[in-house]
Amino acid sequence: MMKHSAGVLAYKIENNQLKVLLCHMGGPYWQNVDIGAWSIPKGEFQKEKAITTATREFQEETGFNIDQKDLKFLGSKKQPSNKLVTIFSTNHDFDVSKAKSNTFIKEWPKDNYI
Repeated sequence: MMKHSAGVLAYKIENNQLKVLLCHMGGPYWQNVDIGAWSIPKGEFQKEKAITTATREFQEETGFNIDQKDLKFLGSKKQPSNKLVTIFSTNHDFDVSKAKSNTFIKEWPKDNYI
């Protein structure tokens, strides 16, 4: 079964330059990685609508709320990993200095009990 993800590409035009809001992937694997570690805020879903996942993941990964009516369907793309990613876009001027991601506890390395 193919996995599905959905996310939001937030952008703005500032001083005639296009700027996009990307997130750095978290967790121990990505902590010292910069190249290839940036992506739109997105997450996997199964039974809910893609736009519902996109708005929830955007809020979880940035701390910013976004209304579904502000989103436009940008497209879907099958990744080399065989995952289908659906992307919505919005032109929005978020204050990135106020961005705040959710947190979670992860056992690392796996099965390494203290």
